[in-house]
Amino acid sequence: MRDTSSRWSCMPPRHWGLVDLGTCGQSEALSNYVPAPFLCNKPDMLFYVCRVVVLMLRQFFARRIQPHDTLDVAFRAWPWACDLNFHVNNAQHLLYMELGRWAYTLRLGLLGRVFRDRVQLLVGGTSILYRRPLPMFRRFTVRTRVLAADPTWFYFLQEILDHRDRIAVRAIIRGTARKDSKVVPAGQVFGDIQFDAPESSNELRAFMALAEQHLEQL
Repeated sequence: MRDTSSRWSCMPPRHWGLVDLGTCGQSEALSNYVPAPFLCNKPDMLFYVCRVVVLMLRQFFARRIQPHDTLDVAFRAWPWACDLNFHVNNAQHLLYMELGRWAYTLRLGLLGRVFRDRVQLLVGGTSILYRRPLPMFRRFTVRTRVLAADPTWFYFLQEILDHRDRIAVRAIIRGTARKDSKVVPAGQVFGDIQFDAPESSNELRAFMALAEQHLEQL
C-alpha cells in the first residue's frame, strides 16, 4: 500500500525572527496569526477558521478602540483546549492570545486595510510566563495592548486573567507587517499614532537583547 502518513504533514520550514514557522512543534502557534499546528491537517484548520469567524462576528459590532487602548476579550476553558490536568494546555494559551490580537486588529479598524492591501501580520518572537492554571469550564480574559513600536516591530503586551481576575499568563510578543517580502513600517500599519520607542522600556530592552542572542544561534 502507498504510504499516506505524510499526507497532512506540515509545510516546509520557514524562519522569521525567533520562531520556526513550519515544523509541528509548540512554537508554531506564534506564526502568521495562524498557528502552525492547525496547518497540519484540514479538520483542525477548519475548526480554527470557524473560531476566528465566530470571534469576528462577536467583535464586529462592538465599539472601536484607539491604538493606545487595552482590549479585553472573554473566553471559556472548554474541554478541547484542556489537557489531562483539566486546565488549559500551555500551547492553547498562545492560540487564545492570537485570537486576542485578531480582535484587537478588528476593533482598531485595521483588519479591512490588512486584507485590502494584502499585508501579512507576522510574529517574530515571544517571551511568556505561566503563573496560574486556567481550570476547565472557567471563564478567563485575554487582555491586549501595544506597548511600543519602531520602524520594523510593534510590541504587544498580552495577559490572560483567570476567573478571579488574577494574571495567569503574561507575554510580550513582537510582530511585524510584510508585503511582497518587504517590511511595512509600523507607522503605515497604525497610521499617524505615535508609540513609545521600545528602547524606553527596560523590559523591552531585555527582550530585544535576548532576541539578538537567539538570532546569533540561527
